Amino acid sequence: MAAQEPLGLTWFEFAPADAGRLEDLVARLRATEWAYVDREVDVRLSR
Repeated sequence: MAAQEPLGLTWFEFAPADAGRLEDLVARLRATEWAYVDREVDVRLSR
């Protein structure tokens, strides 16, 4: 990613019970709409 390129942010909120469904969604996005992404950071927070 060049310094002049904007940083994109995608945020999901989900219940712990839905973690598997989120993984499926993210896998589909990575294979299609997010195919242009060069670098990714996955941060998960919980209370």
